[in-house]
Amino acid sequence: MGIFAIFLGKSEAPVDFGDRHAWKSTRNLKVYICPDIKRISIIKHAFLVWSEITEGKFKFVYTDDKYNSDIDVNFSQNYIIRCYDTNAIGCTLVKSYARGGEILHASIQISSSPFIKESSDKVYTVILHEIGHAMGIAKHSQNRNSIMYTFTTDSKKQKIGSEELYRLKKLYKW
Repeated sequence: MGIFAIFLGKSEAPVDFGDRHAWKSTRNLKVYICPDIKRISIIKHAFLVWSEITEGKFKFVYTDDKYNSDIDVNFSQNYIIRCYDTNAIGCTLVKSYARGGEILHASIQISSSPFIKESSDKVYTVILHEIGHAMGIAKHSQNRNSIMYTFTTDSKKQKIGSEELYRLKKLYKW
């Protein structure tokens, strides 16, 4: 699972950019979810949890127009997603104009891996993690119980915690 950015007008190669990019407004971010009847409720619940945990500072609204969305969520037909230079089961690509600048769009890809398909808890854990990246949390946590840990370990133990909230508060100056 990872996050990389394409800086528009600069190099087209994605690079790891750290926790330095933020949305201009975190209210009413338009989210497109690729139609997948089995998982839409899980994904919407994950967005709701991030909204609640940030006390409404992030608010997400849904759209059927992928090309007019701020964040799009898609399921890959591949078991493993090539996330720049890493194989992953989830990947978030963030587009921004310049280093340390405004996030313009985030695209979340979730693999069709049997690891993901076998459990709603795992889908939920991976999407929570990737939404964290889409919100601007770039770096992974060293805490195995953190939702932003590099790998999905025990999906029932990995949670959004104080570390993630601290990083968002610092990034958005709340």
